[in-house]
Amino acid sequence: MKVLLKDATKDYFERPQLAEHTLKKLQSLSGDGSVEREGRKNHIRRIVGASIALMVVSLLFFLPHDKVSIQQKIAQEVAKKHLKMEPLDISASTVSELRRQFVGLEFVVTQSQWLSRHAHMLTGARLSSIQGVAAAQLRFKTEQGEMMTLYETGYDSQRFGVLPEIETGAVPVTVTVNGVRVNIWQENGLLMASALNLP
Repeated sequence: MKVLLKDATKDYFERPQLAEHTLKKLQSLSGDGSVEREGRKNHIRRIVGASIALMVVSLLFFLPHDKVSIQQKIAQEVAKKHLKMEPLDISASTVSELRRQFVGLEFVVTQSQWLSRHAHMLTGARLSSIQGVAAAQLRFKTEQGEMMTLYETGYDSQRFGVLPEIETGAVPVTVTVNGVRVNIWQENGLLMASALNLP
């Protein structure tokens, strides 16, 4: 005898599923619905846990992944300003001429001993800044006729981090940014940063 699906489905749903006494026994085992409440609590805990995990992942995604060192920040700023080549405020061929012009700064413009190892001709300077601190931007012409900039400002290890001290024989930190070689060091109580286009 062939049973149609429609008839089999109807018979299944019309047939009692649990005997009345079995249903009451199960309800008494669960107490006053505490099993159902415990299931809801677990469900809520899973939702809260998933929400927290999602927030943590979102925060990790939006936070900066690689911390840029202060030397890298200085190098990026110096390279950007070097490439911009703003007009000079002062034309001068010696640092002593610049000192007379740069009054009111919290530091004294100095001839760099490290830089003087190379033959550079001073052409002038302008006021600038490094990481928001007033600085002098000195411009030199190299033997090859290229323009090199030197930035000087008062050195503060809290603001600029630990930098190599030229007087002790240390070598400047060298960073290349956008085709500009930037050397960063401290000398005579000043932060100095030179910038020169790479060949």
